[in-house]
Amino acid sequence: MFNTPFSTVGYITYKRTYARRLNEADANSPTEEFEDTVNRVIASANNQLNVGFDSNEKDRLRKYLMELKGTVAGRFLWQMGTGTVDKLGLASLQNCAFTVINEPVRPFTWAMDMLMLGSGVGYNIQKVNVDKLPIVNADFSAPTRLDVADADFIVPDSREGWVALLGKTLKAAFLSDKKKTFTFSTMNIRGKGAPIKGFGGTASGPEDLCWGISKISEVLEKRAGRKLRPIDCLDIMNIIGAVVVAGNVRRSAQIAIGMLTMLNTC
Repeated sequence: MFNTPFSTVGYITYKRTYARRLNEADANSPTEEFEDTVNRVIASANNQLNVGFDSNEKDRLRKYLMELKGTVAGRFLWQMGTGTVDKLGLASLQNCAFTVINEPVRPFTWAMDMLMLGSGVGYNIQKVNVDKLPIVNADFSAPTRLDVADADFIVPDSREGWVALLGKTLKAAFLSDKKKTFTFSTMNIRGKGAPIKGFGGTASGPEDLCWGISKISEVLEKRAGRKLRPIDCLDIMNIIGAVVVAGNVRRSAQIAIGMLTMLNTC
């Protein structure tokens, strides 16, 4: 029996941020208590990360965690023991990530993917890097939402599906051998409030994703026939962050590295 010395605020913060549903498929399921979380973390340290704790080591770790004398990273408290870690390994446990905006598609889609997994993302938008992006196609136009079965792209109801829609939008804007616009359907995306079994939290429905694609397309359309500026890349990344934080219970943390004197250059 352990006496966990939570303050009122500490316990509330734990329940809000790290306690998973006991039944992930039920949006009304009660959430874990701290001992449930600790036991989940310790079990998965061996089962998923192959740490190899023996029984004495597990008992010692349980005591340290339960008495708040030590802790694992918050990402571990939230994700350990889930199918997400089985599928993605350490990617879903990363606290921080970084990319350089010097390509037209990969840095943006990679950042969205990492943000949706809960990692904070830093990115470099210095002009010397952004200038490596190609010119935005002069005839690019925003993709059209058309919730029918014969739309050009049916967005899968998954993290990967949301990232794929962003990728298709960027490819239409930058790559000359791609269609300059397309239709997409969100008919398969679960409704707002539905539980997310793997990562946890609840679904936001398709509206936040559609808003984000529309806003990103506005940025791209305004630069049609010209290159993006660092400030345009900053806007796109911030829109991505807004979509991600709207889509789940996790925050979306970003930091941009650039030069203020060059953010608004044409």
